[in-house]
Amino acid sequence: MTENIKAALASEESIESRLNPEHLSGKKVILEMGMGPFGSLYRADITGLNSNTMFIGVDINAVAVQNLVRLSSPEVIGLQADVMSSSFTEGALLDYSVDLAYAFNLLDAMGRKINDAEYRKFFTKVARMLKPGGVFVIGHWYSPWDVSDLKKFPFESFGLTPSIYEDNECVAALKDTGFSDSLAKRMSANKPIGTFVIVLKKKNGSPLQEPRLSGTLS
Repeated sequence: MTENIKAALASEESIESRLNPEHLSGKKVILEMGMGPFGSLYRADITGLNSNTMFIGVDINAVAVQNLVRLSSPEVIGLQADVMSSSFTEGALLDYSVDLAYAFNLLDAMGRKINDAEYRKFFTKVARMLKPGGVFVIGHWYSPWDVSDLKKFPFESFGLTPSIYEDNECVAALKDTGFSDSLAKRMSANKPIGTFVIVLKKKNGSPLQEPRLSGTLS
C-alpha cells in the first residue's frame, strides 16, 4: 500500500540526515509542491532566501526533481512524490518542520473536488508539516474551482486559519506571505481576474506530537 518517495540531493550527505527533524529545526524550511519541469517556477520569487534556508521541492515528475537539484545549492532537496498519495499524506516526512509551504496551479489540476476525502487527508498532512504559525499558500490563476466551495471548506477543523483573496487582492496577499515584487508584477501583467489565493496559517495553539524521523525514501 505504501509507495516509496524518491529523493535527490546536490551533495553526498545522506537524505535521511538532511530531513531529520533535528537538522531541520535550526533552519527556515520552505516547501514547494508541484515545481514544474524546470525544477522550480517560483523559488526565485521568495524573499529572504539565505544559507539558513532549506528549500524542498516536491513533484511527481522525475525530470522536475532532477532539474531542481542540478540547478541549485546543497541546501536544496528534491522529492519525487504524489502529494495526494498515502505515502505522502500518511507518512512522517517533514512533520512539524515547515515554515512556508505553497502550491500554485496544482491542486485543482488533479481532477478532484475540494470536498473529496483525499483533500481532507492532504490538509491533515499540511497541518502536521507546518510549525506553529507556519503558512501554506494556495494560488490558482483562472481556476475552475468555485471560490464559494472553498469558503465553505472546514480549514479550521485542521487547525488552519484561512484567509481567501480574489482577483486583484492576490498580489498584496502574496507579497505579505514572503513573495517578491517580481511575482506580483507578473500577476498584474496577466490581469489576474478569476484568480484566488488562500493563505492558511497554522494556529499557535495546535497540539504537536514529538517529530518522527523522515519516513521512507529510496
